Amino acid sequence: MEEGVVLGREDDGSDLAGQVSQVGGFSDGTLSFEGFSSATSSSSSIREGGESEDTEKLIDRSINATIVLAAGTFAINKLLTIDQHYWQAGWKLWPFAHLVTYGLIPLEQRLLWVDCVELIWVTILSM
Repeated sequence: MEEGVVLGREDDGSDLAGQVSQVGGFSDGTLSFEGFSSATSSSSSIREGGESEDTEKLIDRSINATIVLAAGTFAINKLLTIDQHYWQAGWKLWPFAHLVTYGLIPLEQRLLWVDCVELIWVTILSM
């Protein structure tokens, strides 16, 4: 007999739908975060503490917005300070590379080709 093959199954009378509803931390339509520490760890405190929940959401959203705006500002400043030489080199390399990619290279080899061109591009950027 092969290992891992099920030949038969006994029904023990348990409710399969009840078992499925418990999978993944869901029970009675709510998501349970058992094992995680939080200010609102139980569903009863979430339902009762509406004002504190709104304050906590406002603080979380403010922190997230600050992080996103800071990261976005950094990225834009980085793009604006890239040397003009690299922009010109990119416009000379990539259109040619994509013409070769879609005109000459077989479909199965395109990823390898673009990876080789990418290696050249990274070498140019590192100089």
